[in-house]
Amino acid sequence: MNSQQYPTSNGARILVVDDEKSIRLTLRAFLQDGGYEAETADDATQAQTLLSRNAYDVVVSDIILPGVSGVELLRAIRAAAPAVQVIMMTGEPAVETAAEAVRAGASDYLTKPVAKAAVLRSVANAIRLKALDDERRKFIDTLAARSAELEDLARRRKMLLHLLRHDIANAVGGAIALLERKKTTIEQFSVSERAILAMLIHCEGAIRDVRARETESLTVSGPQAANLRSLVEETCTVLGAQAGAKGVTIAANINPDLRVQVRPGPFVVHVLNNILRNAIKFSYPGGVIEVGAKAEDAAVSVVFRDSGCGIPQSRLGDLFEKPSTTVGTAGEIGTGYGLRHVSECLQEIGGSIDIESVCRADDGTGPVGSGTTVTIRVTRADE
Repeated sequence: MNSQQYPTSNGARILVVDDEKSIRLTLRAFLQDGGYEAETADDATQAQTLLSRNAYDVVVSDIILPGVSGVELLRAIRAAAPAVQVIMMTGEPAVETAAEAVRAGASDYLTKPVAKAAVLRSVANAIRLKALDDERRKFIDTLAARSAELEDLARRRKMLLHLLRHDIANAVGGAIALLERKKTTIEQFSVSERAILAMLIHCEGAIRDVRARETESLTVSGPQAANLRSLVEETCTVLGAQAGAKGVTIAANINPDLRVQVRPGPFVVHVLNNILRNAIKFSYPGGVIEVGAKAEDAAVSVVFRDSGCGIPQSRLGDLFEKPSTTVGTAGEIGTGYGLRHVSECLQEIGGSIDIESVCRADDGTGPVGSGTTVTIRVTRADE
């Protein structure tokens, strides 16, 4: 029968495994006549060596082999290379043997002597099965990738909602505290008005940044050089009134020539503001928050040091892993996402954050004199 009746797959490679040389050579000739690239092995060990080195589409193997049997070889192939189709042959046909081969994953079962038409038909069918299986695997991989993308999108959206809630809730809370604070002079009203305006600008910046993140426009713009002192001063302006209302002093000392590679808006809104807000939240009235910076070769370290209640040692290890909120020294309540967002925003620009804290009580309270030091590192820009 003409082998052209059994279509082949371009470049299909077949491995014939049989301990009888005449059968190996005959089957190889049949397959080569059918347009296949065929190689041979005389036992399971040699076959496994060839399979580890080369890619085959189909293996045609005798069931009875010296040492490792053909069925054992079949199981090894199914475990190591499940996409490879395996056709079993035997000169001693039996229902039990055929059933065992099928259970082990054989795509066909041939009885010796194997006719040329039979082996070509079986191999062609095996290649069609492999093509279908390859498509199935490709579809599963595509589906898994799409599922991962959707999960990442859902995670990003959830993070953005938490980000927006955190920043706006804190700003609104600060504004409400200022409005409720008793004011008796024009200067006090003026200070509160400026502080509330700064908080509203902060809210606008947070909304703009979240919108940009959702459309991924931030990844297009990338970090840019910015004056660190100006960024810190912007943060102090936004949160100065909140600190003053609590009786906390912010002492910032930043070299005016230091420049960093950041996304200025998000860096202020999500990094500097969150860190300074936490320092205020956990400071005691009369406390001082020190903000300094130091150039370190290709990086700049920005250090926030307060003398507040500190962070319990039991919580230091998972501050960035899961939401966690603690009531401030004046009863302030946060969202629990601040430091996590700080860490994520810094990672986006190749930065990092480290926290050291002294807290004598595990419930988050502590005497005046304890405190927390937060150090962030970002890329230094050319001056």
